[in-house]
Amino acid sequence: MLDTGESSARIRSPTETRFSHKKNSGMKAVDFLQRPVCETIDAHRAEIVDIGEAIMDAPELGFKERQAVDRVKEVFRRTGLPYEDGLALTVFDSSLI
Repeated sequence: MLDTGESSARIRSPTETRFSHKKNSGMKAVDFLQRPVCETIDAHRAEIVDIGEAIMDAPELGFKERQAVDRVKEVFRRTGLPYEDGLALTVFDSSLI
């Protein structure tokens, strides 16, 4: 979003925009969890968009999205996120807690 304050116009990050209305309010538990998640997503935006575009560039039949699942699992492996595989042909599960 464009901040057109008196100082100078600048582009604000999505995280900054999401939380700017909460500056004067007390931080709630959900804010405590939401902020780092949003900041992490913002920091990895380019990679997330690249994965989505790669999946869109190689369409697969519904419930047979093997390439798409392999791409996402590779990201999980690279980042160290644990996941459970083999739940179904194109299903895997991961939990951050």
